[in-house]
Amino acid sequence: MLSGCAGVMRRGVTVPGAAAILLGAALAAPAVQAGDHGDINLSISTDDDRPIERCDQVRVEFGGRRHSLPSARAEKSFTLKKSATPVLEMHLDGPGGMALRGGEGADYAVTACLAAAGATDEEAKAALETIDVGFDGGRLSVSGAGESGRLVYFLVQVPKDAVLDLRSDNGAIDLRGISGRITARTHNGPLALDGCDGEIDVAAENGPLSLRAGAGHQRVSVTNGPLDIELEGSRWEGDGIEAAAENGPVSLKIPERYESGVSLRMSGNGPVSCSAGCEATWQPGSGAHSLLFGPAHPVIRIRSGNGPVSIDSGITARQSRSI
Repeated sequence: MLSGCAGVMRRGVTVPGAAAILLGAALAAPAVQAGDHGDINLSISTDDDRPIERCDQVRVEFGGRRHSLPSARAEKSFTLKKSATPVLEMHLDGPGGMALRGGEGADYAVTACLAAAGATDEEAKAALETIDVGFDGGRLSVSGAGESGRLVYFLVQVPKDAVLDLRSDNGAIDLRGISGRITARTHNGPLALDGCDGEIDVAAENGPLSLRAGAGHQRVSVTNGPLDIELEGSRWEGDGIEAAAENGPVSLKIPERYESGVSLRMSGNGPVSCSAGCEATWQPGSGAHSLLFGPAHPVIRIRSGNGPVSIDSGITARQSRSI
């Protein structure tokens, strides 16, 4: 079984002729061509109310604007010994994605969910057979999935103290309940951390990034997309969070009686709404400001540039100053 906490929103990926990645908002991505069929409309969706454990939880639909295309699906499974996998390196180009969960096993368990479309059932099956997936020393290799109307979505159970090197272009990366060293990058796709612990460095470009709970030392950045941080419990265990957002909205939620210090630097180039926690120390129109919640030495440091900021804090900001 996989471990992990329930998420907070529905996650989907849509790739039409002028493609888009969706996580509550549309984001531009390259077109996917369909050979003789013209542009394909491809949608991938999952639900965050439970961990993704099976390929049938990843819903894939191919089709044009007026009708769906016949499709075929298959699965391939791999067991990668942790002792022989110093780093699990998964770099995925094209539509698809990956969902990784902290597992109870000693090794990596990988399921590749394959899907392909065609003008007929026979063409879809033939296209599916051209997709090849393998691993060499922990490094992923994929061929055929970058062609029109074909994709791979990976489900991975991750052992404790893992070392991960992840990248996805035009696809999602979803991480839950993982401990270890994580490096992850997305381009034109969503990136989510939920309850992860360790030395973590993640970045999203042209896509949303969300962080929920967790521990350790986490560096997160997003460019041209929203940043959502939801803290839980009474304190942060570990060195803290360093987060930055450029050209996108920031949402911050701090629970009541939170004991770790939180600082938020705002550029003043976007509107700010504070539903709770900062009424006494900040007023709209204050310009570039820094808000401090909790102890004087914050371990959670967030910087917002050129985007709206939304704050919902269960503790009151004790300091506000111009920057």
